[in-house]
Amino acid sequence: MDYQEKIENLKRNVAQMLLQRNEQTCNTDDQPLSPIWSEALSVLDYAINLSPKNFLNIRFHTDLFTADRISTYWHPYPPIDPEKYAEACGYKFLTEDIPEAYWASEPEVPGASIPLGIDYRGRIINQATMRYQRCISNLYLVGILPQFLEKRDNSTILEVGAGHGGLAHALGSILMHKSTYIIIDLPEMLLFSGGYLIVNNPKKNIYVYDKDTFTPEFLTERIHDYDYVLIPNYAVRDLYALDEINLMVNLLSFPEMTREQVDEYLQLGQSKLSGYLCSDNMDKHPYNNQLAPDTITTMLESRFHLLPSPQLYEGLFEELAWNTKLYFGISNDKENRFPEGGRIKHVAGRNKVTFCHSNQAA
Repeated sequence: MDYQEKIENLKRNVAQMLLQRNEQTCNTDDQPLSPIWSEALSVLDYAINLSPKNFLNIRFHTDLFTADRISTYWHPYPPIDPEKYAEACGYKFLTEDIPEAYWASEPEVPGASIPLGIDYRGRIINQATMRYQRCISNLYLVGILPQFLEKRDNSTILEVGAGHGGLAHALGSILMHKSTYIIIDLPEMLLFSGGYLIVNNPKKNIYVYDKDTFTPEFLTERIHDYDYVLIPNYAVRDLYALDEINLMVNLLSFPEMTREQVDEYLQLGQSKLSGYLCSDNMDKHPYNNQLAPDTITTMLESRFHLLPSPQLYEGLFEELAWNTKLYFGISNDKENRFPEGGRIKHVAGRNKVTFCHSNQAA
């Protein structure tokens, strides 16, 4: 398929997902969306009406869920000093001992003459890029990324709630054809991540969920024919047909869900993960009380051995609502270990910290 055919296929399949979700909602007792996402989806459904030409500019439509205003970087006055910006946002701290091949960068927008970020040593960086770099740097520092790059067979990565697809693009660009990257998300959000990945990865194979072809046989025999696989959140139970998941990632969206939804994903991870969980999340969202009485940390602890230990976060940062806690996890019913040696670097607000470990047994 050419570019236009890929976009039309994405829109057609997402339209079918929306119909299927509506049918399931009428016929089952599935958990409703959290108030945060019920509100957000009410203003995001316009994306299905964008033309293939409009999808080239899909990154301009993502401010609502990246919390990073693109206009900040257009003709800023006074001019932004790249070194100071990289230091202040944490990008410099996160990359100072990481090979440059693993530095994340915002892709160019076709037809736009101004980059969507600050040019720092040849990389275009912004607040969203810094979040993706935090994940990538720590996958490297803990020793997980080298394991994937050394594997002869494809790894299976599952990202729960991929936003506009920024991490999927950045991590997929590093792993190239050594992984299949699954995104599970609300159908409306797949328009954004799918469009972004199609625009920025013209040579990669991208599968968009189709009920007739998304079978157990597909998950065991054909899924690695694709670089990216996009599926709707209501198909989460179908993923139990996977042989294994090597890495499961969630950045910032667990606290926006209901307790039941988070636990469903963690239960899948506990069951199918042969590798690691990476969670970078607030313990609770100030505008979502659907997790109570739990927090993200207590829910993770119930199913995973965590690195660093949650106790190390106590009193470390100010208890600000938007501070996140970065954890790597191993299923507590698996006899795995974290790779020998390694570090974890975390940035929360103005705080920068490094956690060191020798070997933490699961």
